[in-house]
Amino acid sequence: MVYTAQVIRTMEPALPTATAVAVEDGHIVAVGSEATLQPLVDARGGRIDRQFDNDVLLPGFIDPHVHPALPAVLTQFPFLAPDDWSLPTGAFPGRPRRRATALD
Repeated sequence: MVYTAQVIRTMEPALPTATAVAVEDGHIVAVGSEATLQPLVDARGGRIDRQFDNDVLLPGFIDPHVHPALPAVLTQFPFLAPDDWSLPTGAFPGRPRRRATALD
């Protein structure tokens, strides 16, 4: 399947934008223009889906360094950090100096 869009942001320096993306089995297999991907469509018996023609497509931004359980823990107890923090349970002033924190 080839999807077309007004703009596709690729995040690839060699080809930062495109207007078509080919997807097979949930994986991107090619990016370019409709003209450059037409041979792929023809060779694989695919089709062109224009549902995003007026849209901008972006890659899925995934933060692999997320700690989903951390907020559940932090919002139940007083929070101690070198910088000021504002959490759903309240504001916690920062304690930037280790000596002052140890003496508190």
